[in-house]
Amino acid sequence: MSTAIVTEIRTTLSPEEFREMSGFPLKVFDELQELGAFDEFLSNGRFRSATFRITHRAENLRRVFELDANSLALILHFMGEAETLRDDLRKARLCNINPYL
Repeated sequence: MSTAIVTEIRTTLSPEEFREMSGFPLKVFDELQELGAFDEFLSNGRFRSATFRITHRAENLRRVFELDANSLALILHFMGEAETLRDDLRKARLCNINPYL
């Protein structure tokens, strides 16, 4: 009997789906889009599922601390960087466990 380990499930969202599901009020979403806050999360015209988690955390911070769009754009950038570093670390750990990955 073999065992499979699922390390990641990736789905993507269209820009329209992402806008609806982001959690941001439309005015805030439009301001962030004008600032280019979501540009780094786009891949082939679609958003990764990790972006969805990041935006929900950022929306919670926006509400609690009453952040403006510029501050929120910076937070989104650093949250995205942190997520990328976590992904790289996960991949490095997997490569150390199984050299054939």
